[in-house]
Amino acid sequence: MEQLFGEFSPANYDQWLEQLKKDMKSDDVSRLLQARSEDIQIQSYYSAEKAPEPIFIGPYRKALNPEFAAANEWEMNVDIATDDLIQSNKQAHEALQHGANSLNFTGIGISNQEELILTLKNIVLEYISLRFDAGEGAPSLLFMLTDEFSRRSIDKQKLRGSVTYDILTDYAITGAFPYSKSESFSILEAMISAASDALPKFRNLVVKGSVWHESGATAVQELAFSLSTFNEYFQELGKRISIETLAANARLELASGSDYFLQIAKFRAARILWHMFLEAYGIDSKTSPLEIAAITALRNKTTADFYNNLLRATTEGMAAVSGGTDTLTVQPYDAFFRESDVNSRRLALNIQHLLHDESRLDKVLDPASGAWYIDALTHELIDRAWNLFQETEAKGGFTAALRSSWIQDQVKASAGELRKSISTRKRVLVGVSQFADLSSARIEPPQKQRDPLSKLPEIKTIESFREAEVIEKIRYYLNKSKSLSAFLAVFGDASKRSARAGFAKDFLAMAGIKSNLGDPSVALIDQLKSSFAMKADIVVLCAADEDYPSAVEMLKTDQWPNGLVWIAGKPSADSAQKITNIDDYIFMGCDTEAIFQKVLVAES
Repeated sequence: MEQLFGEFSPANYDQWLEQLKKDMKSDDVSRLLQARSEDIQIQSYYSAEKAPEPIFIGPYRKALNPEFAAANEWEMNVDIATDDLIQSNKQAHEALQHGANSLNFTGIGISNQEELILTLKNIVLEYISLRFDAGEGAPSLLFMLTDEFSRRSIDKQKLRGSVTYDILTDYAITGAFPYSKSESFSILEAMISAASDALPKFRNLVVKGSVWHESGATAVQELAFSLSTFNEYFQELGKRISIETLAANARLELASGSDYFLQIAKFRAARILWHMFLEAYGIDSKTSPLEIAAITALRNKTTADFYNNLLRATTEGMAAVSGGTDTLTVQPYDAFFRESDVNSRRLALNIQHLLHDESRLDKVLDPASGAWYIDALTHELIDRAWNLFQETEAKGGFTAALRSSWIQDQVKASAGELRKSISTRKRVLVGVSQFADLSSARIEPPQKQRDPLSKLPEIKTIESFREAEVIEKIRYYLNKSKSLSAFLAVFGDASKRSARAGFAKDFLAMAGIKSNLGDPSVALIDQLKSSFAMKADIVVLCAADEDYPSAVEMLKTDQWPNGLVWIAGKPSADSAQKITNIDDYIFMGCDTEAIFQKVLVAES
């Protein structure tokens, strides 16, 4: 190495910074030195002399299955609904044949022993992880499972899996405990106590932290509120079950979202936070490492141009694996708006095979270790999540913070900021808020439904949040009865009118509105007399800011368009005073939701 590079003198951070200023021809390069992920801002560049303290998660992670030979192996999980048990069994066999080694049956479709036997028919349970997320049905399901294992004469020491009965996170969603709080905890206590002896490799103290991400929470909030949930379980259950047993039963589900580096850091931070958490209880986390399950997020998935969801899921899966997840579930690209078919389910599972067998991400333990940027993000997440966790505890703990609506208010504020960034297009959703495909199918956004048999909530509940939903609803309802069109009137300076027209065309495509471009060689008045302009629902004037006042004044005295009239650009305050009768201005950073709501009103 010295022979190859010895002739080059090493450069330090200050030298690099001077070269950057020289290349940028400016002394102010501060915007290039800062990177922002959610509400976290760190340096975008690190050098050896400014490197953060390295973090290595290897000591805080243990192979869940000793048979796994690779250092960064993970279980490939597939979620299977239990609405139709014959189909559930069929899908389970399909997933196993296509390479899955973990199955998670969801829903309350299994109500008795015969139905459980039907669901698990011909599945060899000793070689996979078997998981169930059945809500209120979890307790009876666990005991039915134990009976089924005995019936099959399976060595229970070899069985891996979990039965989720996360009464606290469900309380945040539904606003009510399954029974009374004390009764619900007693049932969970019985589950953990029974399974600890009968099924030692099952983990039944599961916290569904992904709920927070899907509600619009930040990564800091997802980690902190998950930790607070664990703490309340430890406080309540630790009166009768040893903390060591609870730690050995712990499993945390986190969502993997679209901010790639932040998500890697989030999974790594969870390991260190667990270490700090158990240390406070006097337990060494290296002997009781946290089992982490990752699931690709639904929050950023779209019904418009929905094949993009495959690409999103790929980077999300890669982030989770690079961050050291133990289990990964890649949700099919269409999972949230229709029943997934064989093709979409197989594509989802094949993403995992690509990461494992082609990308070889299973070969290196903690592949992100040593990346200074990710280490810095991890440190920030650890510090902020621990502080927020302590703040939650100071509010009385998880349940008390929910009953005072403090947690809900925190998450709602984060979701509001996210919604604002989408509406102003600071946050891009490809195929929805930018580069929208007019030919993509218009799918009615899925409606949120409440179970009519569920208890009435006693608290303000956490609501799911999907980023694209507002824009997709506007697009669907605007074009439900007819397809809208716009006319882009172009005049004045060639470069500016072209840029404004390009922006307007992309802006209108968000709402599924097709744009027809005027002829710049034709006078503005004559452009507006064309058949495209006369039939248009919206006319957009595209020119330089200084050309708009005179153009609008001329239109007043001659021919004002029949539809809504927009200006592409943001004129100065002085110019805006001279312009009247304009319905809206569209520009980078304008409120797209408010503008298109006006179109909805005009069309209704």
